[in-house]
Amino acid sequence: MIRYTATATAPRIENGSLALDLPMSASPATGFDEIWPATGEVESGELGGVYYAHDKNTVLCAAYVPYQDEYRRPVFNAYSRAFDVLEQLGYPTIFRMWNSIGEINGNNHQGLEVYRDFCLGRALAFDEQALDVTQAPAATGIGARERGVWFYLLATSRQGVTNIENPVQISAYSYPDRYGPRAPQFARASFLPGSAQEEAGTIYVSGTASIRGHQSVNIGDLEAQVHTSMENIAGLVSPENLLKHGVPGTFGLAAIRSSKVYVRHDADLPKVRDLLGGYLPAGADVAYFPVDICRSDLLVEIEAIMQPVGP
Repeated sequence: MIRYTATATAPRIENGSLALDLPMSASPATGFDEIWPATGEVESGELGGVYYAHDKNTVLCAAYVPYQDEYRRPVFNAYSRAFDVLEQLGYPTIFRMWNSIGEINGNNHQGLEVYRDFCLGRALAFDEQALDVTQAPAATGIGARERGVWFYLLATSRQGVTNIENPVQISAYSYPDRYGPRAPQFARASFLPGSAQEEAGTIYVSGTASIRGHQSVNIGDLEAQVHTSMENIAGLVSPENLLKHGVPGTFGLAAIRSSKVYVRHDADLPKVRDLLGGYLPAGADVAYFPVDICRSDLLVEIEAIMQPVGP
């Protein structure tokens, strides 16, 4: 269980399951519990500070990096250990990552933005694994309300995971140098096929914001940023784009089953809820969190989990 709540903990094993509390909510009453159900008997444990739980099909891993005045090396170490655990357990393909980063828009002791410092460490871990950037999965990199870095990820033993890019956005891993010494390593979305031929697949949409090409747009305009973010998601899962990527099924915004929405300013939460009412399906599970966004000029970021609609 991943608890989006007011107070952080390091990952741990509770009653045979992985548990992690993330400092993402203003109070426990406005928090959110994210539960990943198993499809079989669960095995859990810890290796090198990385905690895991898996059911022979999917593994959930989590790690914590305490506050540092420079994150490059400790993030590299933590991600490298996580990759080693996945290899030992037999899960070769990561399809979703979440990263909660305290003081994400602040600077480290060398004057480098904390998010860029984090991205450098994660990229070096990918390098060590000799992973091509196009293998980087869907991900969210978002602020946290306490110092430190927490991350968790999902990986599978299943074949056929497909990463999806957006035709109106430059792939994050191809961003120019102005965004830091190493570009963020993630896909705009990842498609996980069903475990059996008759089962539908799932699209995991990364944290999505008001970005076109590689540039932030609609600076200072909350309403326009919400609209552009949702337009980006709609284009990402459009029939034309999914066909280009070889992803089966009919998706679109009506396919959203759950969403997490990150809003920079607490006072903007009611307006964002109202704006998203015209986009999100009535039955979707939606959680809102007042935290900083990976770029200081962005006011909102939206992620989603989708399953096909229609016959």
